[in-house]
Amino acid sequence: ISAIRRSVIHASDGEENLAYSHRTIDAAAGLGIGTVSVGLHQALTPAQQRELWFWTVTGHVDDPAHRGLAVERLRELGRHAADVGVVLSLEMYEDTFLGTAASSVRLVEEIGLSEVGLNPDIGNLIRLHRPIEDWREAFELTLPWTNFWHVKNYARDEDVARDQYTAVPALMETGLINYRWAVQRAVELGFQGVICTEHYGGDGLSVSASNRDYLRRVLPEEGDAE
Repeated sequence: ISAIRRSVIHASDGEENLAYSHRTIDAAAGLGIGTVSVGLHQALTPAQQRELWFWTVTGHVDDPAHRGLAVERLRELGRHAADVGVVLSLEMYEDTFLGTAASSVRLVEEIGLSEVGLNPDIGNLIRLHRPIEDWREAFELTLPWTNFWHVKNYARDEDVARDQYTAVPALMETGLINYRWAVQRAVELGFQGVICTEHYGGDGLSVSASNRDYLRRVLPEEGDAE
């Protein structure tokens, strides 16, 4: 289960979102679902809602002063998840405490629970119309902590001299991220969790189906990663 845009450190709705996340964990346990993914991203702003692609406009930015609260509340959710046999995954998203690979890993380390890991949705980061961290380096940092995975891809173009950056949704096999490498690397590092395909724009259902088929082609055969 993915519970998105329900940040537990939201200025006015944080406590309500925390309670919602607790209910989501209980619902997952009741349904026999082993993983709940949450994040610190918040609702799209009016300016973002007016754009064709919302990620071209900066939305909510986490206040560094609230990092301790994020650790406290996510640790609370992690302990609840552990009590009911569920693992908690934290989705990476720009301008939050999960907005870079290093910050995300540090947050998981600060929480300090084996039941809390990362959802390395690097697609959320490579689509930004601004400079980004190297996607391969981001995966190298985050994959050892990964317990759930949102996957999607974007075609990206950069003209650094003119400070121009663009990105549009693409099939997993045609975008910037080499998911053949990323998936094989994840398996090498012991990842055995759920992979969820995502897509924005057009016939998202058909694109997700194509991405599913691509994943089946690139996933190592049993025993290949040994």
